[in-house]
Amino acid sequence: MRRRLHEHHRDIAIRSASPGDAPSLFDVKRSASLAAYGHIFPPSEYPFPNDDVRDEVTALVADEDSAVLIAEKEGRAVGFIGLVHDEIVALFVLREVWKQGIGTMLHDAMVIPLAEKGHGRLQFWALEENRVARRFYERLG
Repeated sequence: MRRRLHEHHRDIAIRSASPGDAPSLFDVKRSASLAAYGHIFPPSEYPFPNDDVRDEVTALVADEDSAVLIAEKEGRAVGFIGLVHDEIVALFVLREVWKQGIGTMLHDAMVIPLAEKGHGRLQFWALEENRVARRFYERLG
């Protein structure tokens, strides 16, 4: 499952997220969601649920049953992945760094160690209209 690294990977650091990272995770999720879902949920008709999402990422990173990895570029959060039990519940990357392999790096950093330990299948879901996510997961197989 090893993939060829993109040239931009040298300046990306991936680490475990801590509760103090919740504001950065919120910023990434908000920005990435607006970019990926804007054609599905136009912000003029569906205002972004800031408080709910802020609470959600705060709970995710504080949950003892979750694992959250954050990708940083020059010390700034540019993406994150969250796993609860056997489900990928979050994988968000800032639009400005889409197609640079950061989503794949986060995915692999979370999934490969589990596979090497003999963990079975993981679950995820994506909205049918979220073409970016569907193409990403289809490429991963």
